[in-house]
Amino acid sequence: MGLFSPAYKGKNGYRYYTYQQSAELESIRALRELNMSIGEIKEYLNRPTAPRFIFLSEKKNRGD
Repeated sequence: MGLFSPAYKGKNGYRYYTYQQSAELESIRALRELNMSIGEIKEYLNRPTAPRFIFLSEKKNRGD
């Protein structure tokens, strides 16, 4: 899927995440609640911050 990966994996197989990643995960969850596809979320996350707002605004105006 490649949308969200752990910061590292321990020898015990546990996945470890950073505090910053928790904010990213919350964003992903919120975008899924808005019915955004995984592809759209990937596109969104790969944009700099300012264009993200334009992307969301355009999506809202299209009625997606």
